[in-house]
Amino acid sequence: MLLKIMLLKENSVIPTQLAQDIYHNFREQNKSEHIAGLTTIQLLLNICQAQKPINILELGGGLGTLTKLLLAYSPTEATLDTYEDNLYFQQKLRENLQNYQSKYTLITDYRILPPKRSYDLVIVDGGNGKTGDGGYPDAVWFIISYLQSVKIIYIEGYRCLQRLLIRKALRRRFIYRLQAYAPAGEKKAGGLKIECRLCHSPFIRWINFLFWEIMEWTSVENFIKYRVNRLVKKFKHV
Repeated sequence: MLLKIMLLKENSVIPTQLAQDIYHNFREQNKSEHIAGLTTIQLLLNICQAQKPINILELGGGLGTLTKLLLAYSPTEATLDTYEDNLYFQQKLRENLQNYQSKYTLITDYRILPPKRSYDLVIVDGGNGKTGDGGYPDAVWFIISYLQSVKIIYIEGYRCLQRLLIRKALRRRFIYRLQAYAPAGEKKAGGLKIECRLCHSPFIRWINFLFWEIMEWTSVENFIKYRVNRLVKKFKHV
């Protein structure tokens, strides 16, 4: 019973008209099936307003939904480095970000480490290693491990493996706090916000890591069940 009380619960945010306008503007474009949801868009608008990030890193630029939002609503001096290895989406990013050409850098290979080692905000919305999305699953671990300073990481959607890899990477330098967000009954439509702080004590980092592994157990359990079910279905068709 105590474990159930402790498990990480989803918070919710109410999308404003601005968030809805941003969403529908990109939803009308070709290949927009996997753009960020309203919860993510609203949460990032809130982060831009409250935290005012200057150095931003994005994994998975896609059509540029979040990229354009971050550049438009962060401070004028903000710059953004975004990963996108898909040729179609690289071109769409250039088209959709024409007014911000001097404010962003496009990185076309997930095997390249980011140009900075300190970021105020990191967005993970791609690079999961599946075909056409980053090439290899450990990319996020190498990128996060490379960072010497990060304040907030936001993982869009229910990316269980990437969540785990990020927590393992953060354990090397940081303590952190997790906050899950999702519309009621729609876990995959939300995301996970991670607030990070540098910590020089290996013991405190390890305790912090174990605590949040317990809190995230439902996500890990669901991921294991999903993989097992996929394997069972695969062998049934052999």
